[in-house]
Amino acid sequence: MKFAKAFFLLVILGSTAVTGVTLVKVIGVQREIGAKQAGLLKGLERQNGSIVEICGAFKPTEEMVGKTRSMLADLRQLAGVVRDMNGLVGKATDLQGKTAGLLDASNGVIGGLCTAVGAASAPLTAVGEKTSRTLVLINRTVAALSSMAGAMGSTNSCAADIANFMEGGY
Repeated sequence: MKFAKAFFLLVILGSTAVTGVTLVKVIGVQREIGAKQAGLLKGLERQNGSIVEICGAFKPTEEMVGKTRSMLADLRQLAGVVRDMNGLVGKATDLQGKTAGLLDASNGVIGGLCTAVGAASAPLTAVGEKTSRTLVLINRTVAALSSMAGAMGSTNSCAADIANFMEGGY
């Protein structure tokens, strides 16, 4: 019986020793995991700071898009004014021609005046041609700015997607 008690005592002490060694190993592994998690947390905090800085960097681009759109609206208004000006130049040229015809018909003696009135329509025609060219250039500028505003919008959208991805938004 003493032998059995001694044997059971040895078994219990042996299993307690094995359990103690195992617990020491588990505690060591948990400490390593804790240290790695702390390092990972520091890395995530640095990355989060970078993401905040990146998001702040896109604010000037958004402001530029707004200003470009405002400029685009102003150019469209200017194009409308130039169109109206072209119409007025055309009307002035027509009136000049009618005036020349009336003066010619009513006063054959003052032929020199009719010639001068006819010559005065040439500068108006030149102004009409130049305002037409100006309108073409403004329309090209408006198209380019529209394209630029669209591209900036796409850039902001992509940047927001990148920031969301980096923050784990997907």
